[in-house]
Amino acid sequence: MLRIIALIYIAAAVLLHGAEPDLIANSGFEKLKGGIPLGWSGVDGLTVTISKDGNPGRCLFFDTSVLQKDKKTFQEDPEQYKGPSKGGQYSTVGAHEGVWVFSQAVDLRPDDDCFVITADVKADVVSAPMVLIRGFTLVTE
Repeated sequence: MLRIIALIYIAAAVLLHGAEPDLIANSGFEKLKGGIPLGWSGVDGLTVTISKDGNPGRCLFFDTSVLQKDKKTFQEDPEQYKGPSKGGQYSTVGAHEGVWVFSQAVDLRPDDDCFVITADVKADVVSAPMVLIRGFTLVTE
C-alpha cells in the first residue's frame, strides 16, 4: 500500500513539474489595482467587472444588458451614473457593440508551434455565449 502511495506521489510530482507555464500575465486576476486586474484592459466597472464566482478564484463578468446611453454616461462621468435606465434589448451594448477585454500580448518564441487557450463560460440565457479570441502576428517584408 505504501508503495502505491509513493508511486502516485511521484507521478503527481512529474506531472506538475512538466506542466507548461501560463503565458497570460495575471490570468487568474489575482493582482488588482483599483479593482482592475494588472495587465488587462477593458475592465470598466460597468459592462466588465471582476467577480469572485470563478471556479476556482476570480473571473471576468460581462454584462451585455447595459444600455448604450448608460455606458456613455458612465464613461464620461461615473459619478453621474445613477443606475440602469429604462430601455429595450435593442438599446443595449450587447445588441450593437458587445463587451471585451484585452490581456497583455503573449510573447511567443520563433520555435513555438501553437499554444492552448481555454475558456470556461457560464450564461443564464438560453442562447449560448460566444467567446472570440483574436491573435495578431507581425508581418514584415
